[in-house]
Amino acid sequence: DIEGRGAATGDFAVIDYHCFIEGKPVAEFLGKAAGFLEGREGFWVKVDEGSFLPGFAAGLEGINPGESRDIALTLAEDFPLTELRGREMIVHTTLKELKAAELPVLDDAFAARLVPGKTLADLTGLIRNHLAEQRRQRIDELKAHRILDALVAQAEFELPEEYVTRETQAQADAMVQRGIDAGVDADEIQSRQNELFANASAKAIGNLRHHFLLREIARAEGIEASDAEVAGHIQQLAAQRNVQPKQLVKELRTRGQLREIRNSIIVTKTIDFLLTHAEVEETSETEIPA
Repeated sequence: DIEGRGAATGDFAVIDYHCFIEGKPVAEFLGKAAGFLEGREGFWVKVDEGSFLPGFAAGLEGINPGESRDIALTLAEDFPLTELRGREMIVHTTLKELKAAELPVLDDAFAARLVPGKTLADLTGLIRNHLAEQRRQRIDELKAHRILDALVAQAEFELPEEYVTRETQAQADAMVQRGIDAGVDADEIQSRQNELFANASAKAIGNLRHHFLLREIARAEGIEASDAEVAGHIQQLAAQRNVQPKQLVKELRTRGQLREIRNSIIVTKTIDFLLTHAEVEETSETEIPA
């Protein structure tokens, strides 16, 4: 903990805060839930301009542990909650603790704490290999999408309307949920409903064309998922969820999801087949920055 001075750029502050508009708690002013603007206790924030609300870090500088301060902020014109755009908000803040950001010494002892039995050189190698594998996977995903887009362009076909409707709704629901999670106002979402459904429809059609094309390629090439592959996949899922494989099989069967696992394996194998047999010319657009 830091003692003897006030908060400064780069410190970590543990605070209690509550937000007010025109003297009222934000939720009361809005007449509805306001998420993080309702306030938090024991909230960790870095004293840095980009770590919280714009202007908050500057208002926090100099405050000592145990002190309280009202920090006045003017919310941006593009703030997610439309009712608050351009308004002044008071953030009543109490600094409970102030902590310094101390980087650990990068040595073998540090590596052993993270991965027992490994040296710093071992840990560096593991991280480098992991990053390289992530990069390879991202490039393969990009290649697979380009291959499928090229094949779809050459093979126009109609999609079952009920599939398109169901997938469009699923995509729209997901977009709305992401907006809600990001704090976008419900009225804002409603005002962009036509745009949202247009985007959802385009994404749904693209996904379904890829799905049906992959299924047809798998059928033509005789690509299947063996019982052993399905069992192996279920064992991996069971280990990740810390449950017994038999229990997971029972749950999947109850929810009718065993077929989905087999289909997922077939899709993965079909994509691998395309990556192996298709010729993709790598350009600067194909390359992904490290």
